[in-house]
Amino acid sequence: MGDRDRFVQALEDAIAPLYYPSETDASLGVTVWETPVLNLEALRQVLNLPAETSIEERSANAFFDRVTCDLPEGGYCAWHGADAEALANQYRTLRDLMQSHLEHLTFYRVGQIEVAAYVVGRYDEATWIGIATELIET
Repeated sequence: MGDRDRFVQALEDAIAPLYYPSETDASLGVTVWETPVLNLEALRQVLNLPAETSIEERSANAFFDRVTCDLPEGGYCAWHGADAEALANQYRTLRDLMQSHLEHLTFYRVGQIEVAAYVVGRYDEATWIGIATELIET
């Protein structure tokens, strides 16, 4: 097993127990894209999206902050109750794993209401690896 395969397996292991909270709690998956550049137009091509599809590019922190609860005082944390710290720690571990192996970590939101969410970064010159989930926002 090569380094890339080991990293993908580590991501799969890290996301296995997790879900991302929105109006529906969705599981996460690993995504691997072979493309030298990833920007809004390249993402549109990789995902084979029509030109009118809404795509937003945000900081990876915009995805992670609400689930790691690393927010300024009064910020919204997705977790409450007895498991809150454990869930936040699992997401911190995932974030740290991604930050340690990927460059240019970016959060992309595709669509509206039923939003496809991708947090991806450059693994090497031609490979972008990350996680994907779905957010429901009505």
